[in-house]
Amino acid sequence: MPSSLLLQVAPVPAEPFLSLLLFGGALFWSAALFFVLVLSVQVAREASGAAFLTLLLGVATLSWISRFPLQEWVRDHPGTVLRWVAVYYAGGVVWASWKFVRFHRRKVRPYLEWRTRQLQQLGVASASELDEEQAFRFQEAAAKAGFPLRTMGQVTDLRRYRRDFAFWASYWPFSLLGTLLRFVVRDAFAAIFHGAFAALGATIRRWLTRLYRDVHADRDAVLAKAEAYRARQAEAEGGEGGEGGGGAPVARRVVVRPKP
Repeated sequence: MPSSLLLQVAPVPAEPFLSLLLFGGALFWSAALFFVLVLSVQVAREASGAAFLTLLLGVATLSWISRFPLQEWVRDHPGTVLRWVAVYYAGGVVWASWKFVRFHRRKVRPYLEWRTRQLQQLGVASASELDEEQAFRFQEAAAKAGFPLRTMGQVTDLRRYRRDFAFWASYWPFSLLGTLLRFVVRDAFAAIFHGAFAALGATIRRWLTRLYRDVHADRDAVLAKAEAYRARQAEAEGGEGGEGGGGAPVARRVVVRPKP
C-alpha cells in the first residue's frame, strides 16, 4: 500500500507530543503504566517527596525510551504548554475541593455515629434536650472518646491546608486513580465478601451446629453435674475446717525442740 494512502487513512497529528501519546510503543506504555501505579500509591499515602521524585524519574525515563526531545518541545511550544497546564490545574482544583470536603467529612462522621449512640443511652433525641447534668456527662464522655467539643470542627485558618490543597491539585489524576483502585480493591471486595458471608450465615451456623453437636451434648450433660459436685465439695471442706464449724481449716504450728 503506498505511503501516501497510509497518511490519508491514519494521519499523524501535527503536534509531536500528541503523536507520542497516541503511538507510543509497548515499552513506553509498560513503563508509563508502572510509574502511574507507583505514583498513585504514593499519592494515596500522601508521600509528597517520594511522589515528586517518582514523577521526575518517570518523565526522564519515558523521554529516554521514546527519544522525545521534551525540553526542546516545551521551549518551542510555550502556548500549548500553558494551555495544558491551565486545563490540568482546573481539574486539579475541582478534585482538591472534593478531597478537602471528604477529608473533613471523614473526621466528623465518627463523632456523629458516637453522638447517636450516646444520646440513645441518655434517653434524648438531640443535644438540645439535655439537662445540665446530662450535658456535663455528655461533654466528659465526648472528651474521653476523642471528640473535644470546645475545639472540634473549628476551621478558622484555611491557610494551614494550603499544602494539602496544592498536593491534591498537583497530583489529582493519580489521586483519582488511587481512590478508584482503593474502592475497587478494598471497599468493593470487602462489601462483596461481607455480603456473601452474611448470605451464607444461616448455612454456616447449621454446619457448625452439626459439627459440634457431640461437644454440645457433652457440655449439657457434664457441666451442670460438675458444678453441683464442685459446690458440694467446697461446702464439705468449709464445714470440716476450724473449731465451731464453718470457715477454713486452722493451720497447726509444730515446734521441734532440740534435746538437752
